[in-house]
Amino acid sequence: MTVIAESHAPGRAPGRALRRAPRHTLCVNPFVSFLTDHRPGRRDVAGLFDGLTGSCFEIHPRLADMLRRGALEEAPEDATNLLIEARALVETASPEDLLGHYARYRLFIPDHNPAVISFSGNGARVHRLRDAGRCDLPRTADAPECVKETLNEDAGAALRAAAGGSLVRDLVALLNGDAARALAALRILAAPERQLVRAAPPQADGADARRHYLMQSFHWRGDARPADDHYRDGGIDAAWNFDWMEPTCSHAFRAPTAALRGRAYGESFLDGLVAATGWRGEGTVIEVGGGAGWFARAFITRAQARFGAGAPFAYHILDASPYCLEAQGVRLASAGRPVTRHLGDAQHGFPEGLYADVIIANEVIADFNVADSPDGAPVQKGAHAFIEHCRATLRPGGAAVLVEYGGLGATPRLVEHLGHKEYSVDFGDLAATARRLGLETRIVPLHDFLDVDFSASLLIAQQERMLCLREALAEQGETIDFRVYDEDEFNARYGAIWRARAMAPLPFAPAARGGYFGPDVRQFLALIVKAPA
Repeated sequence: MTVIAESHAPGRAPGRALRRAPRHTLCVNPFVSFLTDHRPGRRDVAGLFDGLTGSCFEIHPRLADMLRRGALEEAPEDATNLLIEARALVETASPEDLLGHYARYRLFIPDHNPAVISFSGNGARVHRLRDAGRCDLPRTADAPECVKETLNEDAGAALRAAAGGSLVRDLVALLNGDAARALAALRILAAPERQLVRAAPPQADGADARRHYLMQSFHWRGDARPADDHYRDGGIDAAWNFDWMEPTCSHAFRAPTAALRGRAYGESFLDGLVAATGWRGEGTVIEVGGGAGWFARAFITRAQARFGAGAPFAYHILDASPYCLEAQGVRLASAGRPVTRHLGDAQHGFPEGLYADVIIANEVIADFNVADSPDGAPVQKGAHAFIEHCRATLRPGGAAVLVEYGGLGATPRLVEHLGHKEYSVDFGDLAATARRLGLETRIVPLHDFLDVDFSASLLIAQQERMLCLREALAEQGETIDFRVYDEDEFNARYGAIWRARAMAPLPFAPAARGGYFGPDVRQFLALIVKAPA
């Protein structure tokens, strides 16, 4: 998430006279820290982050340097005025004066902080990332370190107050009216490496106030490798690749959840395919890019449930990664029917002599090669070639379903956080190519294709929270998968531990709010192409 590109600082009202304090009485707000963005093209970006409120705004790097050095007399007057108004600069004041400004702000634990908290006596124990304020890009297979930390009694009291939605003034009262103790506790919790609490102004809506992402400095490791190198020669661990480096919708929803009405992703996909194309469980199915094999197993299970165990279809997987093919073989050994696996790159065609009634390219085509157009915009060269190969491979009346993130008419955009190069997809461009080849086309939102129930309550958890959960549960002899959990399943499996260990409640929210493990399905489309009968 870009954390310093948009300003949350209040704007200057027309004609408003700012109250200026003599410069020697000004200091940087003790909750404010500095952020930097070292990604290519952003190396001159710096920002100020108020760790207590979560507000963040961009400043000039030279101004950031002045503030770091305490050289406020060098700062331009307009910049100083803005910083005073945004409370990045405050008059030198006592803890009482400083917290007095936030007295009616309500404390909460941000939904998107990955830490797992348990209360012990008057203190608290926290499983958290070692440095929540740092993000290394592009992502590598090395996950950040998760550490366990015991907080002192005052910080524990402040954390309990935030878990209960108390006001800042209530925390001060809880600590015997000692504002200095409250300030010290809040500074521990709001520090960039923790970001365990926020404080929202009185008018803020409760649900929206809790929806705070980590504020991070971005550190660039280097350019990502091409996708075909990553999969063909990268020596990837197929399971960890999709757990940590690039969770897909398919991987995130690989187990049945309430969001898919008690189905796994592959099962929902089979139902969507039948509804969209009328497929009757016959002929040859080719899946392109089979991941770790979860999709195929669920798809086959659902197909056999709908059409019978002896349904006359053959299932093939074409994958460019020998490591993924190996994982698929293990997972599909008990699939109930044989699955033929082929090593190859679908951008260059399908195995000779293999024809299909159904082709599935689920979250694959973003990995295909791109080329630069004369104006420098990426062209989906590999995806266009794949459409042509689908046309040549589909039997009369056969259909292909291509699922990926992107939009209609949007220029393909490079994704920066992955360990290999991926581009968003212009589905309008691909559909035009399919029509030129004589294929019927239809584009639908993936969530409609899967029949997603957006009212289902899901655990708010990206990869970092799953890391912390894994560490916390390991102490209790339990494990947890990196995937989507609905509230009922999570409580059934882990609720007793949460109650016994006095652990802070984890955030759950309707799927419509997003934030669950993996990508947001609303960012994905499905292109359905059909060969003439």
